[in-house]
Amino acid sequence: MKSVKRMITIVLATALILAMQSAGVFADSTSFTDVSESHWAYDNIAFMSAKGIVKGYPGGEFKPGGTVTYGEFIKMAVVAATGNDLAAASGNGTHWASGYYKAAVDAGMFTADQIAESSLNSVIPRKDMALIAANVLKADETANYEEMAKTFSDISGNPYEAQILESAKKGVINGYENGTFRPDNTLTRAESSAVITRLIAAINSAKGDSWEPGADAYVRTDNGKILGPSGNLLWQVPVDFYSETYCESAFIERTGHVYLVYREGGGVMGHDCQIRLMPNKATELDSNRVIFEYDGISFATGTYVPPGADNLFMKRDGESEWTKIGDPKLIYGWHFSVDTEGGHHGGVVAQMAYDGGEYLYVIGFEGLEMETAQAAQQKTGVYRVNINTNETVRVSPADKDISEFTFKDGEIVY
Repeated sequence: MKSVKRMITIVLATALILAMQSAGVFADSTSFTDVSESHWAYDNIAFMSAKGIVKGYPGGEFKPGGTVTYGEFIKMAVVAATGNDLAAASGNGTHWASGYYKAAVDAGMFTADQIAESSLNSVIPRKDMALIAANVLKADETANYEEMAKTFSDISGNPYEAQILESAKKGVINGYENGTFRPDNTLTRAESSAVITRLIAAINSAKGDSWEPGADAYVRTDNGKILGPSGNLLWQVPVDFYSETYCESAFIERTGHVYLVYREGGGVMGHDCQIRLMPNKATELDSNRVIFEYDGISFATGTYVPPGADNLFMKRDGESEWTKIGDPKLIYGWHFSVDTEGGHHGGVVAQMAYDGGEYLYVIGFEGLEMETAQAAQQKTGVYRVNINTNETVRVSPADKDISEFTFKDGEIVY
């Protein structure tokens, strides 16, 4: 049957499908025509661009060698420190950066006596960048101040000597190889992108090892790099064998964790990849399984296409092997819609849910003699699996097709 959009319902538990359910949306582009992948600041600029902290110029240029004004640097610092770009609306309208200026003063990044609003169009020197960075970090005067003061030969007597030393100690603004800081020099747009990226890293460092941000904290660049919330490189998405472009991928959030999912190799028989992302670490999970991690236990469905029975698994922390659970006559998977003319669209509409005790709830597909995927779709339901006894019970009505549910307050909601 011909139509503009032919929707085919398929049973396909794959990371490729999961990639369509993205809690973190990739930026349309992180590249600029004048910043090649070999540029030393490519990752910094791509990260800052994806976060909306920096923008390019008409025509797609970034102008990495251009100078930076007070207004531009203050805006970058405010957005980096707050995580949002709301300050623009709070200005008095006399300058595009007046809202950021006011927000910075209110946050204690500097005083009006230290940096006048009338200077927003002027080029900002490194000493004032250091002032802002140190105050964003609320850095205290370093304990070994006298020793640290020997680091640079040209800051003695500078009114912002302490802030320069603190920003250098935090690794935000570094000096030069000859032992100078050059407080009255400025930085290029590329150098400032690196400074703000390091400022974000210093902010995040104070959050501790247990901090686990959401999917929107991670960035995928146009050359397939996955950057952490501090702009750090975590993973490289490979090139798809068929398309010769980087594998389509997405960030998803499950059970409080963030994952990168993609298919390596292309086609329906490609290698499904799930990467658990943490601020400073990326770990590849078992291949060709769609895995749901909970505290102390993991569940998974096999992702071979088409999926066969016996494809529900469990593994407790410390165990090296997966154990098959559930009804061996059932296929456990997801119900997904694919637009065959417009590419892959839609998303996963079924969830796996664990109550933290004995029971796992998951969508099951009946009818293994199916000749078409549509036949399986007509026999879906929610099943409760006792992970200790393996007793499997259909908990949704037998005469009702269920392909989506939520688990709330101990109750299944269709």
